[in-house]
Amino acid sequence: ADSGLIDIRSFARKKEAKGGGDLFANLAGDSPLPGPMPGAEAARLSEMPAQLAQLPVIQKKKKSSAGLIAASIAGAAVAAATLRLATPILLAALGGVISERAGVVNIALEGSMLVGAFFGVLAADRSHSIVVALAVAIAAGTALAALHAVASIHFRSDQIVSGMALNILALGLTSYLDYQLYGTTGTPSDLPGIPDLPLGALERVPFLGAAAGDQSVLVWVALGLVVLLQLFLFRTVPGLRLRAVGEHPRAADTVGLAVRRTRNAAVLATRAHA
Repeated sequence: ADSGLIDIRSFARKKEAKGGGDLFANLAGDSPLPGPMPGAEAARLSEMPAQLAQLPVIQKKKKSSAGLIAASIAGAAVAAATLRLATPILLAALGGVISERAGVVNIALEGSMLVGAFFGVLAADRSHSIVVALAVAIAAGTALAALHAVASIHFRSDQIVSGMALNILALGLTSYLDYQLYGTTGTPSDLPGIPDLPLGALERVPFLGAAAGDQSVLVWVALGLVVLLQLFLFRTVPGLRLRAVGEHPRAADTVGLAVRRTRNAAVLATRAHA
């Protein structure tokens, strides 16, 4: 430590001999650094620390506000896409609830969605009417439901096997017809679509307006069906009979309920939803 202190002192003496001023005073801030400096330049340099101290704060505020706006827009867009894309799955799930409550396992929901979507698009392409397209889609799903009802209820086949067979049938049928009718070009881009339902009062809400203020009518129909199905199953007499047929069909048949007819109606309603 003593040798290091001697070296520092010798270095300081050499700097003083060359005209560099007192090194220890410069380090402590007691004397100015050597060299002349104009007054205007010195004043400018003295103001720079305060300006530099304020600049990052301003940039940080601007960056944080822009980031919040971008995050809000991105979140609203994701929420809107989630509602739009979840609607077909929600409709199929509601149909599956009806079938399961009636005591029929239904795993052919994917096949119903494929058949309904394909024939709905085909009807929209040929008729240019969204009403006709929806009617054809529901009829195609109901026709596939009739096959599952006949196989699983009347012929008492395994419900899982029947559902898997219908899924494979729907996939092969729609793929073949799509290639035969549209080839490799795909469906036309000018098909009629389900109109949107703009909600003026909801659109003024910052996040909720961008997410749900301009959704399709089908989105609101699906959300309304969730509430209606809950009320139907647990607050009405037909809903009670449907659950009785699914939970204890022998007891339901004893009190005079038509088990097969109720199950057939439930399976057809499943396909209509999907």
